Amino acid sequence: MVSSSGSPPSGQSVGPASAPASVAGKSRPGPLLVLDGSYPSVGGGGAESQVGTLGRWFNAHGYRCTLVTPMAPESPKLTYEVMDGLPVRRLRYPRVPLLGSLILQCRLALTIWQERRRISAVHAHIGQWMAVTCCLTGKVLGVPVFVKMTGATELRGGALDPAAGFVARIKRRGLALATGYQAISGEIVRAIEAAGLPRERILPIANAVDLTRFGLRHRDGDPVVGLTPDTHVNTPPERANQPSVDHPAPFDVTAPAGGQPTSSPLSARAVMRGVAGRALRDRLCPGAEFVVLFSGRLEKIKRLDLLLQAWGDTLAHDKRAWLLLAGGLPVLGSRISGTEDFVSEGRTGWLFESGNLGALSRQLATARATPPDELVHMSRAAHDEIVARASVQAVTTALLDAYRQPTRKR
Repeated sequence: MVSSSGSPPSGQSVGPASAPASVAGKSRPGPLLVLDGSYPSVGGGGAESQVGTLGRWFNAHGYRCTLVTPMAPESPKLTYEVMDGLPVRRLRYPRVPLLGSLILQCRLALTIWQERRRISAVHAHIGQWMAVTCCLTGKVLGVPVFVKMTGATELRGGALDPAAGFVARIKRRGLALATGYQAISGEIVRAIEAAGLPRERILPIANAVDLTRFGLRHRDGDPVVGLTPDTHVNTPPERANQPSVDHPAPFDVTAPAGGQPTSSPLSARAVMRGVAGRALRDRLCPGAEFVVLFSGRLEKIKRLDLLLQAWGDTLAHDKRAWLLLAGGLPVLGSRISGTEDFVSEGRTGWLFESGNLGALSRQLATARATPPDELVHMSRAAHDEIVARASVQAVTTALLDAYRQPTRKR
């Protein structure tokens, strides 16, 4: 859904429709999100998806929030529009080496200056040149600036790469002026420290996940606070800082085959969701006792070839074991940044060294041998871990707390 909103900056074009009510009449300042990349991204992208999730949540909950991004060749040719409740400003710049980049950075600095009294902070996503400009401008204007380090862009030839050259060192000098650094994994925390950036400014905050997309609900049956309009209105104050929810366990293997609900702390609605989920499982995997679900992009980097070979070596003969390529369940993941921060061996899932076929095969066999009731227990533990640390409510609460802190001496 795309629409125009409010009064766009002078001389800028807008989308075709009126702004949603959630964007109008806000009373609290929120962050100015800055993305060093196109939005929306062609083919999707982690940083692009994350600014959308955060920006929509902030605006839906009464915090003024705008996304600033370059008008890349693949971007919509609108300098201002509202996309699903998130105002987006795209900065034009000429496609001329060096000159174009300089003009882009100047327009970004001007935008921050224009918005300085209406925002609580600048939150730059991806530690590249636009983040450096944010840090320099924030230093001059006294505006808090937070930089989210995303990983590959900064670690391989970027500002956090210890082997990178002169340009990376210049970026680090600029990023050193930031108020804080959002590190989405333990690996990035370590990389920020190794790069010599102030460790006391590191904020270990994960990427946000809108859990309402997965049907998660509170123990009393109410939906988790999320992005959809009917799930965030009139949230009781006493529950505002309680992200804990119960897991409807749509693939709960303890549910009886006949579909009759058993005694449980879940509400009737949650139980019925579980029954419906079990019915779906039976249709997709008839006779299954053990189901492994792959959820991710069907691309080479995800190493589906490794999974398929390990499955063939370990469980191809097991007619009651199914592999679905499509989690909400115990996770079997490679020991890489992000995954290793949420998967605790034997408690919320299993880990194997990236690219190690033998280790993956052994962990598949371990998962298959795990009793059903233990799988359910692990599923709930994994669910609680995500709710506490990665739900959009938990992440935005942590970010808002950081934005409210007095600007530190930089």
